[in-house]
Amino acid sequence: MDLPAAIPLVIGVTGHRDLVEDEAPAIRERVREYLSGLRARWPNTPLIVASQLAEGADLLVAEEAHALGLELVFLLPLPLADYRAQFSGEAAQARFDALRAVARVVDLATVESPHDRDALYALAGDFLARYSFILLALWDGKPAAGPGGTAAVVDYRFASRGGARPATQELRDIALGEADNSLVYHILVSRARVNGEPTNGHQPLTTGYLHEYAGGRSALQDTMPDQSRRVLDRTEEFNRVASRGLLANRIIAPTPLVGAPHAVNRCARLIAVSDHLATLFRHRLMRITAWTYGIGAVMGCAFVLYSKIPAMWGLIYVFFGAALATIALSRYAERRGWHRDHLEYRALCEGLRVQFYLRVAGVRDEGRLHTGDESFLRRQDPELDWIRNGMRAVDFEMHDAGRDGILGGIEHALEAWVGSLDPVRDLGAGQLAYFWRAGERRHRMITLTERTGATTLVLGLAAAAALCFIPVLHVAYVKTPLVVTMGLLPLVAGILEAWLQKTAAKELARQYAYMYRLFDEARTQLQGDASDDHRRSVLYSLGRAALSEQATWVLLNRDRKLRHLPSH
Repeated sequence: MDLPAAIPLVIGVTGHRDLVEDEAPAIRERVREYLSGLRARWPNTPLIVASQLAEGADLLVAEEAHALGLELVFLLPLPLADYRAQFSGEAAQARFDALRAVARVVDLATVESPHDRDALYALAGDFLARYSFILLALWDGKPAAGPGGTAAVVDYRFASRGGARPATQELRDIALGEADNSLVYHILVSRARVNGEPTNGHQPLTTGYLHEYAGGRSALQDTMPDQSRRVLDRTEEFNRVASRGLLANRIIAPTPLVGAPHAVNRCARLIAVSDHLATLFRHRLMRITAWTYGIGAVMGCAFVLYSKIPAMWGLIYVFFGAALATIALSRYAERRGWHRDHLEYRALCEGLRVQFYLRVAGVRDEGRLHTGDESFLRRQDPELDWIRNGMRAVDFEMHDAGRDGILGGIEHALEAWVGSLDPVRDLGAGQLAYFWRAGERRHRMITLTERTGATTLVLGLAAAAALCFIPVLHVAYVKTPLVVTMGLLPLVAGILEAWLQKTAAKELARQYAYMYRLFDEARTQLQGDASDDHRRSVLYSLGRAALSEQATWVLLNRDRKLRHLPSH
């Protein structure tokens, strides 16, 4: 299934193998209702249902998801032959084979994995808990009896909040304040065994969100937590804007990477979409900001002329109208959310860009493939959680790239991401050329603005000096124009300086210069006869620096919202 360029909602599934047969129809109904409700609530967000397709709950949920037309992902924890042999009979194997044939397979059974089956299941369970936004648990609510089981996966989900962790690997660091990846939808089920009833006398088939964990399990709640809902709402908004027909005609789709999985190329297109959107909203914001400052200059001129030339009393209406116009423009921009959209879509684009190239190059972080989302923007407003979740979901899709990336992935990262530059002829590509050109444009704009401001200020002071030292100029027909000039030219200089401050021009110029030096140094180290391990280390360091700088940029501009100018 070839999904559009959109951020998916990844739903991980864990559940018992020995469900009670009499409860199965009701369980199916609840699963179907839940998945249908998610699709109806967020129709532009593709749903991906991921599981190990184990006998029992996994197969049941997968069948319902497939019937609804949702994408299936099969997480294979063992070699296929060994895994298939664990099913109880030919009927179960046939169900498994049918679903495996329509699912995208993610092979987690690598040669580097431990040979202990419990350990392999624990690794697969942690993978599921880490990457899914919602964990759908068909669970009796009882504590884990061993690694890799249903209760253990729920514990892995809450590893940062006191839950158990697989003993077979070094897991994520405990992340205080992490609110975006611990959502569990719990369907209480019975098990076909002695004492198989749900925990603590709870009724089977009870459902709800298990979204609090602090050394114990909270009561189920009917509604999704507000923060999780906001993440999905913002993701849906992005997907809705990105899916507009007009938008598709304006985006140049990147050339597909030869030999890369479809999911990798979908990520490349998603980067292009988010880049286009960020640029679109930036242009809108800059135009309306320019209009606002231009109208502010008209206000200032009208005020000075009105106050100094009695005959121009009608300018008070111009002043009043311009003031209303600045307020209307700023309120319009704020209501449309252009500032927010520009910042967030740019942060998403750059985060995905780093993640994409690290993934295709097979860059690892302490033995694990680098996901790039663990700490990105975590210090920012919780409203940005949707960006980090989007990166996690897209990285999940790109897992097909394999543990060592794609063939030629390092070279592709070098040429397409790092890029090259010939500043003399202004030729180049990639981030290296982008930061050089952006820095040059910013520098020219700053120089022109500062020179214009300095010139107007000097001319204003010259008018004042003329009145101070040339008494003959104090006749009315000469004095009045000079006084007006004294008021207007410093006003223009002040507006130009305010423009530089508003657009953070100097801070951005320094950032561009820093990133250019960073990519230039990386380019030097990546060329030559360096080993693949060394080049991956360079790319990893470059990716971390790029993400850190992007987070700084968001923090710098987060509160620079468009406001109407003071009246004078």
